[in-house]
Amino acid sequence: MEGFGRERYSYSIKVNDSFTNKATTMRFNRYMAVILRLFAIIGIDITLSIKSNRSKRFTKILLTFYRWIMSVLVCYCLAARLYKASGPNVPLMLSFSESVATASSVVIRFVILFNKSSVVKIIRSLTKSQSECTSIQHVRNEKIFFCFGLGGVIFTFCLSMMKALAELRSINGFQMYKKAYLFSTDVNNLTLDSSVADPFVWTSHLLYIANLYGVPGLSLLLCCLICQTVTFSISDFTKKLKEKRNDGGTTEKNLTTDIIFYLSKLKCLILETENALSPILFFLYSYQFSSLFYIVSLTMRSKLGLDKVKITYIATAFSTLATFYAILSVWVARIHESVNQMHDEVVLTSGKHLSIRDMTAVLTSAREFLRNTKITGWGVFVIDRNFLLTSVGMVISYGVILMQFS
Repeated sequence: MEGFGRERYSYSIKVNDSFTNKATTMRFNRYMAVILRLFAIIGIDITLSIKSNRSKRFTKILLTFYRWIMSVLVCYCLAARLYKASGPNVPLMLSFSESVATASSVVIRFVILFNKSSVVKIIRSLTKSQSECTSIQHVRNEKIFFCFGLGGVIFTFCLSMMKALAELRSINGFQMYKKAYLFSTDVNNLTLDSSVADPFVWTSHLLYIANLYGVPGLSLLLCCLICQTVTFSISDFTKKLKEKRNDGGTTEKNLTTDIIFYLSKLKCLILETENALSPILFFLYSYQFSSLFYIVSLTMRSKLGLDKVKITYIATAFSTLATFYAILSVWVARIHESVNQMHDEVVLTSGKHLSIRDMTAVLTSAREFLRNTKITGWGVFVIDRNFLLTSVGMVISYGVILMQFS
């Protein structure tokens, strides 16, 4: 029996077991590669290869330089947006929501950079090349979900770019952003040449929009795909265990060994997923909460005199955020549900087919598996279906309450 690989940085889902007598390998095909390339465009290079190569040293230096230059520029855009949000004419709720959302989107970038080893490790554990696969089990509905998620990210990104361009084309909007990005209350007294200042304002604002919606969107898609595959691996073992319970051709010793082996390896997989995704999920939920508060406050403030571009943007952004928020919460919550289902199946199987000694060993492993195998937001909150319902009610209730202070 082989399991989960013996490579240093891998818990590969490649198993030769007594259940099926076949090797099963799950992988993301080309979808994970698409996400990693899109991350690289906005300055976050998550590479699967960790082997050192002297011939690639210069390339790594360039990648590091490009990554940190992008980070510095994003931090500058963050400071400019916070400067704009602190204006005296900006409502309290709008400035607070915009500040938290902007900060969260930038922090997500640095969380991925500093947590790169954990992210790479879990991606390597869920990715296999075509040459390593004897038979491939695709994740259910993977293609449909990926196309929907990536399409939603691109659509939101393009819509945000159109909104940014519409604001910059107006005289008042351009002057407002010019004051923010040049940190000046009086644009007329600027010593910077106008021919240099105008392209600088345009470039800075479009860079801000790209990172504000690009990094969280790709992070959301990355988290969903990983949670989807982890859930499938747990559910697949549960299905095999049900089939095994109805098959009397395996001895108690082999059954006990298989169950304990799978429980220990799947626990390692879930713990690695928690280490890789937990900080990202915390700031991703902060970003989505603040964005929803921001859009709710914009919608309820009718005296802002919103034009058609902003109305379309608000309606589409709200529906997109709400949909992605629900999808992310459901996919993460399914890990908990699949863990509980497998635990119940192990208890049921051990009670019917194992002796007292073997059953004690299996139940001990099942309790260890069930302990601390939850996906959280940086250890602050557990993401399950109750969290989804509670957070939706919080957005609606506090959105209305905080509007009174605006």
